[in-house]
Amino acid sequence: MCLATAALLINLCGSAPVRSFSANEPGQSGIESQGTFARLRSYAGKYPSDQQDPTGHFWNLPEIKQPLLKMLGLKDFRRLSGRTVHSVEGAVKLRENYLFAGNCQYLCCPCRSNLLIVDLRDGRMYAVFRDQVGRARRERVRWTSAGGRNAPLPQELCKFAEMGVPEEGCGK
Repeated sequence: MCLATAALLINLCGSAPVRSFSANEPGQSGIESQGTFARLRSYAGKYPSDQQDPTGHFWNLPEIKQPLLKMLGLKDFRRLSGRTVHSVEGAVKLRENYLFAGNCQYLCCPCRSNLLIVDLRDGRMYAVFRDQVGRARRERVRWTSAGGRNAPLPQELCKFAEMGVPEEGCGK
């Protein structure tokens, strides 16, 4: 598990400069058109806080913010978007048909990290939260999707462990 966290941090946080910040229903699409796909794909290689269009940065895009608020609630949305503690964000990554956006706690990435995965084919979203807890620094992982908290993740996501997809979420 620590290796997955390390891989996530290297992939997402790597040498990124510090950026500080003081739901889909099953079977429904959070993303309606190819035009939206193009807009989301345009964030690949850029930071989520970069303003790419008039609506603002990645986390304020209606096709991102509205489904996430419905799926997660305000508290977890703020955490996922890096607005609860000083955080370091990584560039948005595109792997096949999935967009990955994540961040971690400034000066202690293994302590707390977050990841959003968007399936660009149908708009489904998956949020992954990792924390180290207790003196032993045990890793606690939880993930949420339209299927609910800790519902099994699609098998095809499991090949992206290096991006931070939790092995625990992958069905056998």
